[in-house]
Amino acid sequence: MNDIQELKRILRKELRERRVAIALAARRETSERIRDRLLQLPEVGSAGSVFCFISNSEEVDTHALIDSLVERGKRVLVPWIPAGGDMAAVRFTGWASLAPGQLGILTPVSPHPFDGHVDVCITPGLGFTLRGERLGYGRGYYDRWFSSHTSGPRVGIGFDFQIVDQLPTSDRDVRLDGLVTEARVIDTGGSPGA
Repeated sequence: MNDIQELKRILRKELRERRVAIALAARRETSERIRDRLLQLPEVGSAGSVFCFISNSEEVDTHALIDSLVERGKRVLVPWIPAGGDMAAVRFTGWASLAPGQLGILTPVSPHPFDGHVDVCITPGLGFTLRGERLGYGRGYYDRWFSSHTSGPRVGIGFDFQIVDQLPTSDRDVRLDGLVTEARVIDTGGSPGA
């Protein structure tokens, strides 16, 4: 287990450095292409509820994506992580209702966890494989949420260089159903893009 954790630590550092190196203009353009591809997925088009992470400055920008989902009449849910607790999906009620949380990421100020079915989960990650394996940030929030909630397709979004040949995984790591990058839509054995 220690070997897997060390390999993950090394990969996280390498992939984070590559992501930080992207120029702002290139990040903006690439994020727009990813957003456009994602919005064309039939699963997203037919979804009533979409659980989407709120990006930080290094990630694919999801702020414009969230705005687009709201404009299309989707019930948008965003993560909320209470101190010392597990992540919950909370209804997005506008940017003014968010503030930086314990991880420095925008989070709902007055959270009311959503208990209904989530149709699509748009998921962050530092690395992905074509089989849907995901390297997260090491806290396990998404793997635990996926293990304890039923939902529709779990779709990872990232820059194409974040797709790697293999990742160290354990039996606690939950696979994604699809991936969307600026260059492609990948069905990892689930339904996105099928």
